[in-house]
Order: sequence, then C-alpha cells, then structure tokens
Amino acid sequence: MNESIQVSFHKPTGARLRIKRQVPGGIEFDEPDPIERTVGIQLTGRGEATKQRMRRIAQVKGWDLGQFKLTVSVEDGNLILRGADADSLPEGLYAVKLQVEEATCGKKTSLEIKQDGSAGVKVSIEMDTRDVDVDLTNSDAAVQAIVDASTIDGLSAADWFEADKRATRKACLLNLLASLRVRPLVSAGLLAHVHHTFMVFNDRAFMRVDKNLLPRVQELVQHPTRPFYAEGEPTAPIHQLLLEKLPEPPDVKAKFTRTQSPSSTTTSSSRDPEPG
Repeated sequence: MNESIQVSFHKPTGARLRIKRQVPGGIEFDEPDPIERTVGIQLTGRGEATKQRMRRIAQVKGWDLGQFKLTVSVEDGNLILRGADADSLPEGLYAVKLQVEEATCGKKTSLEIKQDGSAGVKVSIEMDTRDVDVDLTNSDAAVQAIVDASTIDGLSAADWFEADKRATRKACLLNLLASLRVRPLVSAGLLAHVHHTFMVFNDRAFMRVDKNLLPRVQELVQHPTRPFYAEGEPTAPIHQLLLEKLPEPPDVKAKFTRTQSPSSTTTSSSRDPEPG
C-alpha cells in the first residue's frame, strides 16, 4: 500500500515554513533560535467506508479502541505521515488537524489518499511573536547574582536577555528565578542553593546547584503543606539531556549517573559526596 500524507506549513503571508529537523520530542522549524515543538495529529476518516477500513486495521493490529497509529518523519522540510507499517494507512477520504506547540494551526483539512498514493496538505500556521523586554535595573540581589554568574548559549545571561532569543525562553528563566527566590518562603528561598544557569528551554532550565538543594526539597516533600511532591525517578528523554549537557570536565561528568525529580525540580546525582 505505502500510502502517505505530506504536510507543508505556511505562514499567514503564504510563505512556506520549512521544518529544519525532527527531534525526540517533536520538530524544529527553520527559524531563528528554534525550539523543540511537540506536534499533535488528529486523523479521522470521512465517510463510513474509510472509517471501517481504519477500524479493521486497528482491530487486526490489536490497537486500543479509537487508536490509529502513524509513523511520522521529516523529509524535504515537510512532515510525512505514514502508516505504522507499509499496509496500515488505507486509501480513502480523510480529515487531518494538526496542533503545534506555541503556534496556532488552521482548521481541519480534507484530503483523499488513493491506493499506493500520497496526498499533499498545506497547513496554515501562525507563530507566537510576542517579545519580552527585560529590565534588570534594581533587580533583586539574589536574582542578579545568578544572572551575573550565568552563561547561556555562549553569552553572559545579561547579554542573552538582550539578544534575539525566543521570548518564551527568557520568560521561562525569569519565572524560574522569581519562583525559586520566594519558595517556600521569601526569607528562605531555594535560590540560595543555585550557583548559575547554563541551559534554558521554553519550559525548563538547567542550573548548577549545591548539594543541599536535594535534601532541602525532600524535606519540603514531607512537610504537611506539601509545597512539593515526589515524582520518582524521571523517565522522559529530556531529563537525560541534563546528564549529557553538564558543563564539567569528562572525569567529573562521569560521576553523575542518574537524575531525580522531586516535584518539578530535577537534579543530577553523583556517586561522590561532592555536589555538582
């Protein structure tokens, strides 16, 4: 069968927005300061004949009720949707709807896949173009100390805030620093355990902390007010990236073997008593 759907993204101006590459958590567009964006895909059959083919394939494959698996790849800047194998995306009439992280996509698009054929779909996409104007004048001393000690993307944190970097990344770091400054108490914030930041994403940041942060958070997990809760050892690939990106010499880096995640605070653990 080998049927497929080719999805191309287009800006409101009509210009094509190419996908730069596929990454473990989604895709990156060919844009300044690209971020990893998750992609949600809703594929539904139009007409009873196509729906019946989809139900039959799902039944044969042993998939859960309502589940229809696809294989997703990136080719020539487009998103390519294929069946879980060569025979599991049947010909027929479909509607496809996409959701892309931090972007707004157009409505459902109708398409027809012919036997052994490929259908092309143009999806309009509008990016979040908001910016963040960062003014560190008269900033909190504890926050300013972290900013002064941090280097992000090869820039001092102060210069990074002024650079053409994604607004969501800047907002993420500012929010984290502010939160750590006042949690659990203004007089005893967790920011006191942070040395510097070395990587920032749109939903998290990697920071070097002292060895007292983890037991401090573990104490808070046990506190009656439960300001934190224990999630256990994290399994998402993004957490392993913390171990890969540690800015330490190889001999020091090798001491860190696993991550721990009380609440939303993920830490890397060393075999040695010395922290990192």
